[in-house]
Amino acid sequence: MNRVTMAVTVLFLSACANQVGNAEGLPEWKGGKQEEAKFYNLLNQFRSNLKLKPLKSDDRLYLAASKHSDWMMGYHLLTHSGPNIGGTSYTRVIAEGVDTEGVIGEIIAMGNSTARATFKQWLFSPPHLMAMISPEYDHVGVARSDCEYGNDCYWTTDFAQLDTTGESDREFTVEEVTRAAEMVLGPLGDQRTDISLEGTENGGAGMQSAPGATTPSEDNGGYQSPWQRLKKRFWNTP
Repeated sequence: MNRVTMAVTVLFLSACANQVGNAEGLPEWKGGKQEEAKFYNLLNQFRSNLKLKPLKSDDRLYLAASKHSDWMMGYHLLTHSGPNIGGTSYTRVIAEGVDTEGVIGEIIAMGNSTARATFKQWLFSPPHLMAMISPEYDHVGVARSDCEYGNDCYWTTDFAQLDTTGESDREFTVEEVTRAAEMVLGPLGDQRTDISLEGTENGGAGMQSAPGATTPSEDNGGYQSPWQRLKKRFWNTP
């Protein structure tokens, strides 16, 4: 059995370390599994190639991600919702002690056991790619479940903006993103054309405001949702 699927949601708002070598100057992984550490390093090297700040590993986000990956594996169900720990990515992260008025996001996938293959799954999906290169995030937790049939594994990556004074305005071209990806994965060949920043203009990433969170808009004197701000940043659409 080899099923490959994934999903994404973004919301406003201690394991034993298993170190894997990473690029100089990037923070070290604090999670518990080798492939998780590899994904964390791939993600931060990718972001570094785009001149984005690296994501710091956060124990609370790791626990939220780990529990959700294990829950999905137990039920063989790929979903952001469910009865575990409150039922949403927001409540799961908050339940682990994360307290922020910044953005919180989550991407999930199933079907691959390795960090490299899962990274490519998300790289070739515009809303997942958008989450990985968002300049607003500064902390992350990524967790993979145990696997059945070799490759039947579930992945969860939870992102958070814990430093609300961080970077927020960046624009990228497909060529820039493709070059950054090839610097960590090697030549992509025909798969270069699978990288896109289009296709989520109508809200495919599921971004919404957390309770009480508002964002001033310089354009209309009112407020813009986080999703509206990301659309404007990446695709110059209202």
